[in-house]
Amino acid sequence: CGLTACYHPHHGTLVSTHAEIARVLQFSPIALCPDTGHILEARGDPVQLIREYQHRIRYIHLKDYRLPNGGPGEFVPLGQGDLDVPGILGVLHAAAYDGWITAELDSYAGPPKEAAETAMHYLSSLGR
Repeated sequence: CGLTACYHPHHGTLVSTHAEIARVLQFSPIALCPDTGHILEARGDPVQLIREYQHRIRYIHLKDYRLPNGGPGEFVPLGQGDLDVPGILGVLHAAAYDGWITAELDSYAGPPKEAAETAMHYLSSLGR
């Protein structure tokens, strides 16, 4: 019982790329709390990272991100960006993951309630 320490990478911090995360996990027994939107923002592959470190994951922040197309990228409600949510859920299902998953959204200009409803509708449509 008690608390489990998890490394939670964010883009723009000291450790945010796949290689940097791998290095932390190589030299530390700390668990992992991947933030899928920040991994995608750092041009990583959240599905691959989760597949590779599934045994270290204790908690997940499921966050979507729209990659830049001539302008800045942005965090968007789940299902409206470039995140492969079905791929992530498939890896977690295959790994029999039974931990927490939090649907998150950073820096969104729209109404929070609308964003939450959009995310819930999208997740419900996936049948998981």
